[in-house]
Amino acid sequence: MANKNIIWGEELITNELLLELGIALSPRPVRKYMPKRSNHQGPRGDQRCSTFLKNHASATVACDFCVAVTANFRVLYAFVMIERGSRRLIHTDVTANPTPDWARQQIREAIPSDHQY
Repeated sequence: MANKNIIWGEELITNELLLELGIALSPRPVRKYMPKRSNHQGPRGDQRCSTFLKNHASATVACDFCVAVTANFRVLYAFVMIERGSRRLIHTDVTANPTPDWARQQIREAIPSDHQY
């Protein structure tokens, strides 16, 4: 499998063995028996995560929740969204009760539907 599908890693081969042949293995023994590839064979054919992020940083946004405790010991959740390429702050908002609908609305407000990200 590894020779026919050179961009497949041990995880994908393990899943394929389970789904197609019903053989349950850990990725570790699969990795042990995969052919060793030298660095002189050219590019892998797929992008590593870090390469992908470098290539697409200008079109990628990141968001996360931060917890803030007030002087009255009230817990608030800050939603922060940044543009990865420029590290520009796109949107922030604070709530005491974040819900999936609230977070979805924050994303809609931060990135208009006609915006190209």
